[in-house]
Amino acid sequence: MQNRSIAIGTDRRSIYLPMVALILTAALAVPSAAQQQVPFNGTFQGKDCVPVQNTGCSAVSSFTIDTSGKGIGMHMGEFSLIQQTNLATLNGSAHWVAANGDSIDSTFVAFPDFSKESLGYVTVTETYTITGGTGRFTGAQGSFILERTHLVAFSADGTHVTFGSFHGSITSPGAAH
Repeated sequence: MQNRSIAIGTDRRSIYLPMVALILTAALAVPSAAQQQVPFNGTFQGKDCVPVQNTGCSAVSSFTIDTSGKGIGMHMGEFSLIQQTNLATLNGSAHWVAANGDSIDSTFVAFPDFSKESLGYVTVTETYTITGGTGRFTGAQGSFILERTHLVAFSADGTHVTFGSFHGSITSPGAAH
């Protein structure tokens, strides 16, 4: 009789294990579908305020560059950008806000190239990681590269002109909803 109960227990396991596997597969498939990446690219123009050169900057320290700008991007439409770069570490954070108020938060590492400074500009490549957002960008993930130019000459307000473009990918907007 004891052998018969072992056989019945084995039969139950052979039924339950595939059922559990099926349920787990379905449950895990939903988040992966929600994490579908789509292209994220656009252009921007703005100004850099360097506190050691302009006392009117709102930077948190003299080792921080404040960047503000506007642009247009895929999935964002028109947007504004506020960014802070730590000059000591070349790391920073940026907050991108679409016209309707939905936003994307990101961190980045900057790689400046000063080889053209004598010609009046510095090029900077920034590697971004999307860390979240609000509205249709809630739970957003992704990464992108921003390539920009920083003009060395001062504007009338003591800032430097900057402009560039970005390309990468982001979680499909609204996927977390």
